[in-house]
Amino acid sequence: MTQEQLTGIIRAVLGVAGTLATVFGILSADQVGVLTSWILEILGPTSVFGAVIWSWISNSKKALVQSVAAMAETSVDGNKITVHDRALATAASIAATPVGRP
Repeated sequence: MTQEQLTGIIRAVLGVAGTLATVFGILSADQVGVLTSWILEILGPTSVFGAVIWSWISNSKKALVQSVAAMAETSVDGNKITVHDRALATAASIAATPVGRP
């Protein structure tokens, strides 16, 4: 989901919530606009900051090794990960070979 899609969904949900709050007399129409604006101003920077932290954690070496170890095509024996799928093992071998070396 892109940032624009997420913002669009949040605006739609806030609009529905604001309408319901106005219909049931919880807030006036003016208060809903101010509240919606305030929430969006907070969610923007918070979502960017959260995405940076999530990216940093999920792309750490430990997280990547754990995701490979969890694959059905692999097995873990101590510190060694064995790949059982021939096509996957071949692709991994080619990707690990330095350029210019036979």
